[in-house]
Amino acid sequence: MKHNTAILALALAGGLFSAFSNAAITGTSSLSATFVSTVVPGTCTANVTDAAGAEATEIKFNDVFKSDLINKSRTEAFNVVLSECSGVRTAQVTAMAGAGGDCSTSTSDNFGATHATAFELWKGDVDNGIRLSCKTRQLQKVVIADGGASLAMNARIVIADDKTIDDVTPGDASSLITFLVEYQ
Repeated sequence: MKHNTAILALALAGGLFSAFSNAAITGTSSLSATFVSTVVPGTCTANVTDAAGAEATEIKFNDVFKSDLINKSRTEAFNVVLSECSGVRTAQVTAMAGAGGDCSTSTSDNFGATHATAFELWKGDVDNGIRLSCKTRQLQKVVIADGGASLAMNARIVIADDKTIDDVTPGDASSLITFLVEYQ
């Protein structure tokens, strides 16, 4: 008798599982879902690097002599580097005076600095490349290839507009410049 009860219990349990699985199969004939996404332009990681390729927040000119300013002979190379680009084919880079900074004068292309000095920015080589203006934003197109690009730049320290070498004083000359990157 004990043996028959176990078989009956198994038969009932099997029947219940069969009934539940049959209901699940026949109860839903189709599904629907709504997919939501926001399409955004791609981006890159942007950094400034010095001439050696090291990431930098300052481009150091070190000691600059008054004769360097008179001769306009002190330049430093640097790069605006775009890396890890996703969904970007081109970008446009421009420079502007940073927070608290200004142009050398209201009509100057030079970026104002301290101690009666200023900085010129050049895409490519100084005097042969494209000079970027502090007063008028000039977009520099950068083509992204293999997930990145580099924009070769040069800065030259000069005597500030409307100043003479006699106005230049010793000390740490600095100018905050902000690079804006527009991805396309």
